[in-house]
Amino acid sequence: YQMLRHDDVKLPSDVGYLELLQLIQSGIPIKLSNGKDFLLGEIHENSPLRGHFLSSEAAKPLHQNAEVIALLHDGDILVPNGQTKLHNKDQLLVLAESDKTGKIRELLAPPSSSRQDSVDSGQIQTF
Repeated sequence: YQMLRHDDVKLPSDVGYLELLQLIQSGIPIKLSNGKDFLLGEIHENSPLRGHFLSSEAAKPLHQNAEVIALLHDGDILVPNGQTKLHNKDQLLVLAESDKTGKIRELLAPPSSSRQDSVDSGQIQTF
């Protein structure tokens, strides 16, 4: 979110920063020109990913099909690694090949609106 507020991020003239943020928060994949999709999804209560580390066998369908760029956990933006544990209501910002987005959407629920305002902008941590 913080990056979107910098002047060096160029958006098409008909898209504003708040509109882009709302699109990301909706969970709708954003198609990029390089054939990849950018999307935000949430670990839900019954998710097969819940309680597992990102590098675990249970999370293999996620890390084989997408790159997890950031994780929103308890109001903080974290840079995940293989030892990052996935919790209920964690939101994952992922980059995936367009043909793999369907698999990612099977693993992650659309983001819940109650979490969207809880991120403390500017607080990026390695986790």
